[in-house]
Amino acid sequence: MSKQDAVAWQLIGLQAKPETCLFVALKAVFMRLTTIRSGSRDDFKTSNHTQSRFWLWLTATVVLNCGCGDAPEQAVQPRADRASQAPVSDKTAGSNASGGLGESLSAPFSHGGENPAGSAEVVTEDVSEAIGSAREPQGGKTASASSGNSADASPKVVRQNPEPGPEQLARWARADFEPLQLLACRESSVAGFVSHLAHPLDGRHFITAGTNVTLWSVETDVPEHVFLELTDEQTIKSLAVSPDGKWFAAGDSEGTLRVWDIADRQELNSKKLYSTGIIQIAISPDSLQIATISYDGEIAIWSVDPLQNTNRFKVDTNGLERIEYMTPQLLAAAGETTSCWDVLTGKMEKMLPGGSYNFTMARSPDGSRFVTGGEGALQFWNAADAEPASRLAGSFSTEEFIAFSSNGELLATANGSSVRIWNITGSELGQIIDASGWRITGLSWLPDTNLLVVASENGRTRIWGTTKDGAAMEMQPMHSVVAMPDRKSQEPASPVQMLQMMDLRIFPQLPEGERDGSSIDEFNVRYDAAVTADEAGLFYRYQLGKAGWEEVASAVATANSIRFQKDSFMIAASFYEGAESKTSISVNFAGNYDVRWAPKFDAAPIELVFENEDTVMYRTKADLIQLETTLLRKMHDAGWTAYARLHASHNEQEDGRDLEFLQGGAILRVTIGRVPADPASYNVQYSRDLTTRSIPVPADSGFVEFDGMTEPFLVATTAMTLERTREFYDTELAAEGWLARDSGRIIKDDHNWLVYVRGQQDLTIGLQSLPTGRTLVRVGDELENSSWQLAKPKAPDAADMPAVGIEAADFPILNESKIAKFDAIDAGIEFSMGDLPLLEVGERYTKELQALSWQLDGPGVKSDEYVFLTFVKDKVELELRVRTTDDKSNVSVRGDGLLWTKELPSGKKVISYETWLRINHHPAGLDLLDQYQTDMRLIADGRPKAEQPE
Repeated sequence: MSKQDAVAWQLIGLQAKPETCLFVALKAVFMRLTTIRSGSRDDFKTSNHTQSRFWLWLTATVVLNCGCGDAPEQAVQPRADRASQAPVSDKTAGSNASGGLGESLSAPFSHGGENPAGSAEVVTEDVSEAIGSAREPQGGKTASASSGNSADASPKVVRQNPEPGPEQLARWARADFEPLQLLACRESSVAGFVSHLAHPLDGRHFITAGTNVTLWSVETDVPEHVFLELTDEQTIKSLAVSPDGKWFAAGDSEGTLRVWDIADRQELNSKKLYSTGIIQIAISPDSLQIATISYDGEIAIWSVDPLQNTNRFKVDTNGLERIEYMTPQLLAAAGETTSCWDVLTGKMEKMLPGGSYNFTMARSPDGSRFVTGGEGALQFWNAADAEPASRLAGSFSTEEFIAFSSNGELLATANGSSVRIWNITGSELGQIIDASGWRITGLSWLPDTNLLVVASENGRTRIWGTTKDGAAMEMQPMHSVVAMPDRKSQEPASPVQMLQMMDLRIFPQLPEGERDGSSIDEFNVRYDAAVTADEAGLFYRYQLGKAGWEEVASAVATANSIRFQKDSFMIAASFYEGAESKTSISVNFAGNYDVRWAPKFDAAPIELVFENEDTVMYRTKADLIQLETTLLRKMHDAGWTAYARLHASHNEQEDGRDLEFLQGGAILRVTIGRVPADPASYNVQYSRDLTTRSIPVPADSGFVEFDGMTEPFLVATTAMTLERTREFYDTELAAEGWLARDSGRIIKDDHNWLVYVRGQQDLTIGLQSLPTGRTLVRVGDELENSSWQLAKPKAPDAADMPAVGIEAADFPILNESKIAKFDAIDAGIEFSMGDLPLLEVGERYTKELQALSWQLDGPGVKSDEYVFLTFVKDKVELELRVRTTDDKSNVSVRGDGLLWTKELPSGKKVISYETWLRINHHPAGLDLLDQYQTDMRLIADGRPKAEQPE
C-alpha cells in the first residue's frame, strides 16, 4: 500500500471531513499516475482498466466510508438547481458542459485504443457542495439522468487573451505543414503478394516485388509491365533501384540475382549466387557495385556488368540482415551490432551505436546523409565521414521503413501501426497516418512529383500527396471531411469525428518537453518540461486558442488546470510543478459525451453520491441480479451495446459486476460493487473511455464480443438478413469515411466478405447466414481462439469418451474446516491449510494423490516460500501450488485433470450474464436476458429448477 493510500484509510478511520478525504483520495490518484508514467508505454496501456478501477474504487471508498454519506445537512448545502430531480429518461436534451468536478475526478489513464477523458486536477473547494447534492435520496423509484440543469447548461466562456512574448513565440514557432491526402489506391491480382517497393527517378512509376516483379504508373489503376512471375515456391527477398535510375536488381528466395534495364524493360543479367536466399542487396551511390548478403554472415561485392564477384568478407556480428552503402567505398551492416566496412579492403572502419538487432537504415537522395535506428531516436550521420549530425527523437521500431522526400526536408517512417511524416529540420512530427489490417512492406517518396507510395503485403498500394501535388497529377483526394455531430446531440462522436476534431499526437508540445517517460496517444498527452506551470498554461492557452478552442469556466477555478471547448467537444489540461524545476503536464481530450446523460438504474430507489461530466456514482439497495439486468436493458435502449472482451479473460465477481458498453467512439464502463460499510447496498460507478478502433454494430445486437486495443475485432449477430446487414455496413461505414472496394469483395447467398479502406487502414467484415435466420458478423482473424460463439465443438468421438481425472467436488480438502473456494468458471480450487508449513502441505498432497493413482511428474519446486507440484494420470494433469499469504499456507489447484460435471459442495451460484452466456454456449445478445434472470432467481432463492413457477 502506498503512503497516499495509507493516509486515505487513516482519514476514513478518523471520520475526517468529506472534502479532506476526497482531496487525499485524488492526491493518491495523481501520485499513482505519476508513478505509472515512469513505466513503459506498453505497461501503461496494459494496465489501463485496472488503474481506472483503482481510482474509482479509492475515491468511492473514501467518499462512502468517511462519513460523507451521513454528513449533517447544514454542513453541506446542496445546489439549488439540484434540489428538484426529474424522472429518468434515456435521452436528455442539452449539450456538453464542464460543471461539477470534471477536472478533479477524472483519472486520465490510457492504453492506446481505449482512452479516458478528463484530467487529474486535485481540488477541494467544491467537494462539499458536490457531495451535498447527493444527500437527499431520489423520490419514488427513479433518479434523474442529470442533476437539474448541471448537464444541460453551456459552460461559460472565459475571455482569455494570452500574449506570449517575442522570445516565447520564437521558441514555439512551428514550420508550416500541409497534411498528405490519400490520392489513389491501387490493387490488382497481377501484383500478388508484395514484400518490397522501390521507385525509378521519373517520379511517375514505382516497382513492387514479392511473388511477381511489377511496374506501376501512378496515373493508372492497372500494372504497366510485369518483369517476372515466380512460382509459388519462390519469392523476391530484396529489391533496389540504381541511384542513376537506369536499372534495378532483385534477389529471390533461391539465391538468384536478376538485373533489369528500366527504360527498355529487358533483363540485363541473371546469376545464381547462393544455394539459399538473398537476404538483402544494396547498390553503391555510383551505381557500379551491388552488395549482397545471405545466411553465411558474409558480404559479397559484385560488379554490375557482368555480374562478377570482386570481394567477399566476413562481418563480425551475429544475425546479419541489413546492408546499405554510405559512400561508394563505405558500407553499413546491421545485425546484433551495426558497423561500417570498407568494401575494398573488407575491414571494419567504425561501430555505429544503435542498439541490438536494429535494422533501420537509409541514405538520403543526395547521398549526403545517412540514418540509422537507435534507442528512442533516429540518428543522422554525415555520410562522407560517418560522423553524427543530428537526432530525431521518437518511438521507432527496430525495422522502421524510412523514405526521404526528394528535397530532403521531410521524412516518412512506417511501422506496424502508422505512417508518420516528420519535418527533419525542426524535428517536428507533422502527420500520423494510422495503419491497420495488411502489413506495410515498403515506402517510396517519388522524386519531382513528391508523391508518397505505401505498399502493403496483400498487393494494395496507396499514393499519398498534398492537394497541390495531387492536382499537378490530376488526382483528387479520395476522402472528404466527415460531417461532425450536432452540437446538441447526446450521442458519442465516432472515432473519425474525434480525430478530425483533435489528435494530440501531433498537437504542439512545449519544446522543452522531455520524451523519455512521456505518454502520448490520440487523446492523452503527459510529459515533463523544464518550464513553470504558468508558462505551460500560457503555451496551451495560446496554442488551443489558435486552433479555435475557447477556454471555459470550471465549477472550481484553480491555477493548475484549464478547460476548453470547441463545439460540443472538451479538452482539459493540468500543470503541476515538481522537482528539478520541471512541470508535469497532462492534456486530455474528453470527446463530446457527458456521462450524466447515461441512464441510471430506476427499478428501485437510488442515492446519488456525486456526478459530473466524466463520472457518476450512486448507490442502491437493489439486488445484483436486478441491477445488472435493468442496466443492460436501459443502456441498450439508450443506444449502447454491451460487450465482452475478446482476447482477454473475463473477471467474474461473486459480489460485483464490471459492465462495458460501446457507442460510437466511446466506451462506458459501469462498475457495481458492495458498499463496505453497508453490505446490503451496492455502489454503481460510471466512467468513460475513448477508442479509435470501434466500428458500427447493428442496433439489435444488444450484446457482442469486441476488442479495440490494436484494431477492431468483433463477433455479433443480428436479426437482419444478409442483404440488409450488408446494406447497413455499406451505409454506416461510408458515413465514417470508409470506402468500399470491389477487390476482395465476395457476395454469395449464404455469406459475404466486405472490404473497405480508410486512409492506410484496411477493414474486412465477414457476414454469414445462420440456421436460426440471424446473420453472424465477424471482424478480425483467428477469432475462434477467443470467441465462445465461434469456438469449435468437440469432435463426437472425443465427446463420447469417458472423462479422465477427478471431479472438483471430490478433490480432497485436507484442512480442518473442509472448506474451499470452487471456481467453475476459471476451473480452479483454492483453500487455506492454516499454519501448516508449505513443505508439509506438499508432502501430504503427494501422499494423498498418489493413493488415488496420480503420479508426481518430476521433482517440481519445493521451498519454504513456494511449492509447485504437477501430478499426471492418463495424460491429464493437476497443478498444485502452495504459497504463503497473510502468514497462512494457501493452496491453488488447477489443470485439465479437474472435472466440473458434478455439483459442487457450495452449490450453484449467481453468475454474471456474460458468464452465463459463455458456459451455456449461447450466442451473444440480450434475447435470453429473461431466461438468465429466471435461472439466477431460482439459484438466489435456493429453489431447484423443477420448482419454477408456471
